[in-house]
Amino acid sequence: MHRQRIRHINLDALLAEMRAQGIEGLEEQALRIGGVDAAALARMKAKRPIDCLVARRIEWALGKPTGWMDVEHDPLEVPG
Repeated sequence: MHRQRIRHINLDALLAEMRAQGIEGLEEQALRIGGVDAAALARMKAKRPIDCLVARRIEWALGKPTGWMDVEHDPLEVPG
């Protein structure tokens, strides 16, 4: 699977996890991630490319190991 597709799947899973934790809406989710504004997050959700720096920032902010965004995960392992 293409790396961008994997990143989008993982981003969707992380956003679902945040919603489950009560972190609703792109503004609040972007604040939780930090360094990403709601407009950028909306573009990523719309399947625009997620560059390496942003992927690493998301991983760091959400406590995932480096490279987590680039790896396919078993659906049982992925939050949400």
